[in-house]
Amino acid sequence: MMAFISVNQVSFAYNGKSVLDQVSVAIPKGEILWVLGPNGSGKTTLLKLILGFYRPDAGTVLVNGCPVLNLPSRILARDIAYVPQVHHMAFSFRMLDVVMMGRIPHKPFFFRYSKEDEHLAESAMARLGIVHLKNRPYTAVSGGERQLCLIARALTQGARTFVMDEPVSGLDYGNQIRLLTIIQSLAQEGYTFIQTTHFPDHALWMDGQVLMLKNGKVVREGSAENAITRTSLSDLYHLDMDVTQTRSGIRVCVPDALTSQIKKKSRTDTSNDQTKEGRNRQSGFVLIKSKKGDKGKWGRDMSM
Repeated sequence: MMAFISVNQVSFAYNGKSVLDQVSVAIPKGEILWVLGPNGSGKTTLLKLILGFYRPDAGTVLVNGCPVLNLPSRILARDIAYVPQVHHMAFSFRMLDVVMMGRIPHKPFFFRYSKEDEHLAESAMARLGIVHLKNRPYTAVSGGERQLCLIARALTQGARTFVMDEPVSGLDYGNQIRLLTIIQSLAQEGYTFIQTTHFPDHALWMDGQVLMLKNGKVVREGSAENAITRTSLSDLYHLDMDVTQTRSGIRVCVPDALTSQIKKKSRTDTSNDQTKEGRNRQSGFVLIKSKKGDKGKWGRDMSM
């Protein structure tokens, strides 16, 4: 499959300090790419190079075979939408107004929003479950709701490729799962997603491709199933952890330290139960169960 976005041997430095070193990745249309790595590994910088915000010191970034730096911003915005990690707005625009700003790349210099623009914006908000907030000021809602608003704006923009910097940041667990479900649904419709994340579990749940960055270099690349392993995660985060499979077949990442604590607690609970049972028996109590599988309760043995 031909790559829609190609990053070829790209290097970049801030004030002489190397941030990315000969990074390459090819992203076809309809793909989900998860960019994993510790803080300071160059994840956000890679996104900004893909968007043409920065000029690489070496290498090239191509969109549909054309250097991204040669594409006018308005034209690029019709194909690629950006959802930043943190966004501050000085004026109290309505949530609906912020979402409708996604239509700007399709407008002339002087314009008014149409009924169709408003319909597209409300549909996007409804899909993300925030249409009830359309008349609320953007500055008066929670950080998670602002994040959903920006994603709705990206949908309204009409672009088929989303570049998202930690999209679940600030979202509660319920909204995280809802957003992941929406991303997966859109990917099945042919949308392309390039997103950074600190949750390798999300990549395992949704599959797709994984790019692991460490100290500005690519240390692992491939499908989520093959790239996310005990060895790769331990090397990436300097933390011993395992990738285990639940009874339902879902794979999850579990730190060894947490596993040890759970096992230790289980042994302690078992030991306490055995001690309690011995004391009860010495006092003439027996464990009475009302039905099979019941944990039972302690009562005096009336047969004694």
